[in-house]
Amino acid sequence: MSNLLKRSIWFGRLVLGAGVLLFTQLGLGNIVGPVEVAGRTHTTLGSPDAITVVRVHGGVFIGIAVILAYCLASERRLLAGLGFFATIITGIAGVRFIGLVLDGPGPFTLMVLKAEVVLLVLSACAVLLERRRSQSLASNRQPEIPSPPRPPRG
Repeated sequence: MSNLLKRSIWFGRLVLGAGVLLFTQLGLGNIVGPVEVAGRTHTTLGSPDAITVVRVHGGVFIGIAVILAYCLASERRLLAGLGFFATIITGIAGVRFIGLVLDGPGPFTLMVLKAEVVLLVLSACAVLLERRRSQSLASNRQPEIPSPPRPPRG
């Protein structure tokens, strides 16, 4: 395995760590300050139910962050975590792009879409590198040769 491929695990961990931080920040912001978060996009929360809905979205973000952190904690789960993050960020960026086309280019949409596309590209690269690294590790392992059975003593 090449030295670069050995070090690629740190790239994957960095990307996954960025996902943990991003979703934690989004989640806590929605839970602690839902009205302020909604105000960034000039969204009005006109009822206690509306405020609670934003807080619940924050809970979803925290749940995603916990899953990503769980995957980050183990080399064995790193590829699964990267795949999960790539899937989530692709869905988010895809819907944001659809909104851009259907609803027009709002300043907030344009700002966050750039970051989401960067995260999408980084996570896709990290998935590919981690898959290659995992396959290289698997091919370098020597298969165990079972020892022949022992004859009975007697």
